[in-house]
Amino acid sequence: MKLQGMVEKLEEQLSLSKKRAARQALMMNDLKSESQKMNAQLRKLTLEVREKEEEANRWKTTLKQAKEDMQEGVRERSKLAWELERVREQWKCEGERIEKAARIENESVLMRLQKELEQARADTHAEKERHVRSQTALQILRRHYSNQ
Repeated sequence: MKLQGMVEKLEEQLSLSKKRAARQALMMNDLKSESQKMNAQLRKLTLEVREKEEEANRWKTTLKQAKEDMQEGVRERSKLAWELERVREQWKCEGERIEKAARIENESVLMRLQKELEQARADTHAEKERHVRSQTALQILRRHYSNQ
């Protein structure tokens, strides 16, 4: 009974680990989806920035101050684009690191639980065999003493 309880507990832990792995996979999908949304927004914003630059270039020839403002805008955009690229790369690396760590942890836990489950099953099987041998020996002793 004790080993059966352990087997059930290990099976429950295995089930929980599988559910956790599924949740983590869903979380990764959500992160990927969010990243795709952000990329679409970035493309839209990039397009808007380009349109604003074209408008500034049209006015550049007539307004000296507008030219200076536009140049400052270009420098700021370049700085932001560099920062954006750095953040994107950092985000990507962090996502890959988290995904790899989760996969390794899940594999490790799953392997440990599988080994424990196999051991519990082997122990249960051995105990059943001992019980059968004991029952057989008990029956032989009963027959022996009942025949005397």
